[in-house]
Amino acid sequence: MQEQLSAPLKPKFMADMITLFRTGQLYQIDMADQALNSAKIPHFLREEMSSGMRIAMPVSPSMGPGAWFVLLVPEEHAEAARVVLSELPFEIGMNPDVWDCQPTEAKRRRWRIYLTIYLLVIFGGILAYCLYGMITDLRR
Repeated sequence: MQEQLSAPLKPKFMADMITLFRTGQLYQIDMADQALNSAKIPHFLREEMSSGMRIAMPVSPSMGPGAWFVLLVPEEHAEAARVVLSELPFEIGMNPDVWDCQPTEAKRRRWRIYLTIYLLVIFGGILAYCLYGMITDLRR
């Protein structure tokens, strides 16, 4: 007989984790990590992207638009973790915006210029490919 599974199984440690803090600031997630380590509260850090990709906290994380750092704790330790996090010198939030990495206005301008050039190159390549196809069709 074939055994049917109703849903994929999750490891118990991840199934019981809840998100307590999400930020685009690396120093904030480091301070929260250190505070929970000092209080001996188990937790897990990960990086999330605006594209939906979620990875464990990398060795060398980088801040940028649409990249957030997330702190998860087991449900049974959530209240104790909230108390520890409330003592930190910044607001503990859950919904940072895309620019939460807080770049200066000059860096924002550079990001916008880079993205504009990138999109123009992509669309220019697509347009050139389409025109090349049309020209080769006309020559036949």
